[in-house]
Amino acid sequence: MVKEIEVEPVTRLEGHGGLRLVLGDDGKVKDVQFNITSTRFFEKFVE
Repeated sequence: MVKEIEVEPVTRLEGHGGLRLVLGDDGKVKDVQFNITSTRFFEKFVE
């Protein structure tokens, strides 16, 4: 049985993001997705 863990929202980044982990039957990580849905790029703007 595959287990999915989702962490939303991910803090400590500029904008909004989420983290999705897919674990296999053996409990090992099979897939990881890090999604940033909106960024502001504020750091680049102030350079």
